Amino acid sequence: MKIRIKNPIWGVPITFLNNYCPSQFTIIGLAADKRDENPLWIKGKETYLDEKHKKFVGMVLNGKATYARIIIKKIS
Repeated sequence: MKIRIKNPIWGVPITFLNNYCPSQFTIIGLAADKRDENPLWIKGKETYLDEKHKKFVGMVLNGKATYARIIIKKIS
């Protein structure tokens, strides 16, 4: 069974900006491990990864911290 999401959001690497086309995608915000308050930073759930990252809030893939991601959405 396939699940179709009508208009999902994606977390893409910063290098996405090299090929960014404003007529195709809108930038929603930035997902990164930042503690400062900024309306463009997507607030994530605190995750315990290891002793060094006890309260990590950034992007996590397969239990490992990843680089910051730009959150985008395709314009329909």
